[in-house]
Amino acid sequence: MRCLRSPEIMKSKNLLYTALFALLLNTLLGVGFALAQPQQAHQQPTLTQVYALTNARKLDRAQVLMDQVLAREPNSAEAHFVQAELFARMGELARARTSLATAEKLSPGLGFARAESVQALRSQTAEPNLVGAGQGLTFHRGLAPGGSVNTSLASAGWTLLAVGGGLVVGFVLYRRRSRSQSSPERPPM
Repeated sequence: MRCLRSPEIMKSKNLLYTALFALLLNTLLGVGFALAQPQQAHQQPTLTQVYALTNARKLDRAQVLMDQVLAREPNSAEAHFVQAELFARMGELARARTSLATAEKLSPGLGFARAESVQALRSQTAEPNLVGAGQGLTFHRGLAPGGSVNTSLASAGWTLLAVGGGLVVGFVLYRRRSRSQSSPERPPM
């Protein structure tokens, strides 16, 4: 009768465990990489993204996204209002006045915006402007929940990548230890 711990059975078990580990690791890393990728590549730009870029002082990039939003939603009063805020931040006050007028024409009273933001934009764009460009301007809304979903998915992806990396390190250390215990020690020379 053969021993249950024969080398062939142990080798088969190790091979099975290695295959299962590789499958789990592949799944974790695949999902992790997919979630960690920037989600903006296949999404339409949003006003929230415009605000984030503007607050990061990346005004040229914010304007590129704003152009895309306005091309997609030419009759959006809020988009024209955000464009006016962006132009004011850039110091282009004449263009800011034009965008503000368009927003007011599309939505009289600008009910979607905070009253103090509307007043601040009107004050900044009024002639003659005594306030420097971009000074004292507060956007009509903060970063909305739209930005948090992509961030959550990306952080979940990075977490899965970290777990997968930890599994790789743990597996390598386990294999080294098991190999060093199973190989006969050589006598010192």
